[in-house]
Amino acid sequence: RTRNPLDNEPSAVLPVMKLLILLAICGAAVAAEEPATWWSYLTDLWPFQTVAVPHWNDLKVGYGLNPLTSFQTLPRTRSEAVKQGWTMYGPATCAGTYWQGLRMIYKDDPAVILLFDKNGFIAGMQMGVKQKDLPKDKSVPSPDVIPPWVQDRNNDMWLITTYFVKPDTICTVGRTATEFKSEGTGTDLYLQTGASPRTDFVVIPKYEKDLKGTDWTPGKCFWTMGMHYFKNLRVNMRCEEIYPMHPMYNDGKLNAFALNILATVPSPTSRYVSPIASAAFLELFMTPVPKCLQSYAEEKGVTVLHVFLEGDPRWNNYC
Repeated sequence: RTRNPLDNEPSAVLPVMKLLILLAICGAAVAAEEPATWWSYLTDLWPFQTVAVPHWNDLKVGYGLNPLTSFQTLPRTRSEAVKQGWTMYGPATCAGTYWQGLRMIYKDDPAVILLFDKNGFIAGMQMGVKQKDLPKDKSVPSPDVIPPWVQDRNNDMWLITTYFVKPDTICTVGRTATEFKSEGTGTDLYLQTGASPRTDFVVIPKYEKDLKGTDWTPGKCFWTMGMHYFKNLRVNMRCEEIYPMHPMYNDGKLNAFALNILATVPSPTSRYVSPIASAAFLELFMTPVPKCLQSYAEEKGVTVLHVFLEGDPRWNNYC
């Protein structure tokens, strides 16, 4: 065969690898400022780039610099959850009145409540906030965002619920081991938008291109998270209107999202982050930044739960 000039020449390969690493570092540094130009141009040149159906092969929560509390891997089968110390939360029934799935919790921290289907495979998750941890005037959550916040009167708390498979299948047929192996964490992202989990939901677009013409407002690209989208974001909006969920896209595909509540609430297992109350900091993610948000965050705080569905965000989420 024709000899490749790089065969058996490590010294020729090394400069190429160094160049790629340098370009990746530079791309990460400017991604937040120029997400649609420099970095996109670089990835377009990558010879092995492909556009594939999103495959959610993981489930992680948390964000930050501390490796002990950021990007925490969650169990995706009920048997694994039991091994890790998760316990049943509430009645051991799959079909609840206000949600679908067998609920499990870790160390009584409602920041993350996992939902498993009738066969024990991951089906969704909830973020829960106890009423005692919210402002005493009961101003949070605001009526503007009820739903998707739904009250759990049995536990005196508020819940926002997302599903990774079609809700009406969770407690009827569930998934088989073969389907779980093939589909991974799930097939779509469903946000529950009312009291009835089998009918009251919206499907978050799986592809970034499908957000065009909707009220999902493009924000900024933030490396290790993704390209942010916020629902009907406006500079003069009231902070009480800020939607408690925003999806994030990488390589044009949905593979992360975040849930939020406009208050400072605790998480014993360190699931949450609280954004810095600074317009300059908020501009790294949002455009426009609502005028109300800096003062609101200073007064009442904002709490965010990041959820990642695919691989290690530190290396894969570059928008």
